[in-house]
Amino acid sequence: MVMRDWELGERNQVNHSTNQPLSFLIYRIMLRAVLSAYGLEEICSKIEMFGSGLINRTWKITTSDRQYILQRVNHTIFEKPDNIAYNIKKIAACLKQHSPGYHFVTPITSSDGEEMIYLEDEGFFRMFPFIEASYSKDVVETPEQAFEAATQFGKFTRLFSDFDVSQLKITIPHFHDLSLRYQHFLTALENGNGQRIAESEALVKL
Repeated sequence: MVMRDWELGERNQVNHSTNQPLSFLIYRIMLRAVLSAYGLEEICSKIEMFGSGLINRTWKITTSDRQYILQRVNHTIFEKPDNIAYNIKKIAACLKQHSPGYHFVTPITSSDGEEMIYLEDEGFFRMFPFIEASYSKDVVETPEQAFEAATQFGKFTRLFSDFDVSQLKITIPHFHDLSLRYQHFLTALENGNGQRIAESEALVKL
């Protein structure tokens, strides 16, 4: 396997117990184990860090004829990663039945038919097809972008107006609990950093 232009952004870090670059260790753990699980070890030609996410770690995988997104799920944040795979499978099935024309990207299954694989001491990994010419915005720059994002979110949620959400599993407890978030907001106003509260006064009044 030839790894051209391989870059994980960790070339200067060293594992002091083995005196080997961490990039080499990641190569051993991730490429040989994870890519092998997807049948890509022998045809992978390039791997590179991808995106700017802060929670999960993401790579772009290139073979001779296709590209993929490989992601390691942060199981310190998502304590039950299997719930993510379960929810995606449920949502995909609903869309396939009721809205087959909607483009919903689902994970690629491993050679064993799993949507997510687990490596001892390394965590959970999943892989998606890479969508050509796709990109994401970390920060909204124009009202038009905000409108488009809201439109697409509204379209997506409308497709599930009759979906029984009790079928889904919790991925992060209370993450979407708006009542709890608002209570945290009130607590922060009462006990938070005075300078930051003063600087945010105009926003708070909104």
